Amino acid sequence: MASSATRHLLLLSFLPFLPIFGASNITLGSSLSAIGDNSSWISPSGDFAFGFYQLNNTSIFLLAIWYVNIPEKTIVWHAKTTSPVPSGSKVELTANGLTLNSPDGQTIWQAQLTTTISYALMLDSGNFVLSRSTNSSAYLCPLIQPQQRLKPSHTTSNYLIRWPKTTTAVTVSGSLILVATVIILVIATPLMVIFSPVLVPAALTGFLILAGFSASGGFGTAAAFVFYWMYNFAAGKHPIGSDQLDQVRQRIAGAATALKDRAEQFGQQQVS
Repeated sequence: MASSATRHLLLLSFLPFLPIFGASNITLGSSLSAIGDNSSWISPSGDFAFGFYQLNNTSIFLLAIWYVNIPEKTIVWHAKTTSPVPSGSKVELTANGLTLNSPDGQTIWQAQLTTTISYALMLDSGNFVLSRSTNSSAYLCPLIQPQQRLKPSHTTSNYLIRWPKTTTAVTVSGSLILVATVIILVIATPLMVIFSPVLVPAALTGFLILAGFSASGGFGTAAAFVFYWMYNFAAGKHPIGSDQLDQVRQRIAGAATALKDRAEQFGQQQVS
C-alpha cells in the first residue's frame, strides 16, 4: 500500500512539468525570418505559434503568438514595437534573450533578462519560455484565459504587450466596422465637396475615422491593415478593391453632379 501511494504521489508531482517535457528545446543561435517557411516556432500540439504573423497577405508582420488551428488565426500576444516590421526582419535567440532586427540589421526590439539563458520552449499552453535550466524559467508571454490574471512570477510586462479589450481590433465586428468606415469615406468625400464646398470635409473625415477606430476597438491588426491600404490608395498604388471603389465613387459623383445641375436649371426656370 505504501509503495502504491508513493507511486501516485510521484506521478502527481511530475504532472505540471509534462507540457514542458513534450516541447522541443529551441537552441541558442536559432532565428526566424519574416520571409519564407522559417517564420515561426510551433508548439508540439500545433495549437500555437511564436514568430512573424503576416498582416492580411501584406509585406508587414508582427512578432507575435497566435492560435494556429482555427480559421481566424487570432493573435494572443505581440512584441511592443512602434509599428509592424517589414519583410526580411529577423528575430534571434541569444544567451541574453530575444532580439528583433530590421532587414538592414537595426535593432527594433529586445527581450533581455538579468541572467543568461540556455534554451527556449514554445509550450502547448501558449507560453513561450526562456529558460536557463530545467528548474528555472522566465515566462515571456503566458497565454491568459478570460477571467484569469497574470501570476506574480510572470514577467510579461517587461517584454511583451497584450491586446487589451479596450484596444483590440481583431474581432470580426470591429474589422467590418472599420473597413465600412473607410469605404464610406472614399465614396462620400466627393459628395461633400460637390454639395457643400463651404463644409470642411477633413473635419467629418477625421470624425468618421475616430468613430470607426473607437467602434472597432482601437489600433490593432485591422487598423494597421486599413492604414496600409489607405496609404497605398493615396499613393496611387491601387490596393485590392480600389478600382471597384473608384468606379462606384465616379458613378455616384456623376449622378450627384447631374442632380445638382438639374436643380440649378430648375431654380433658374423658376426665377425667369
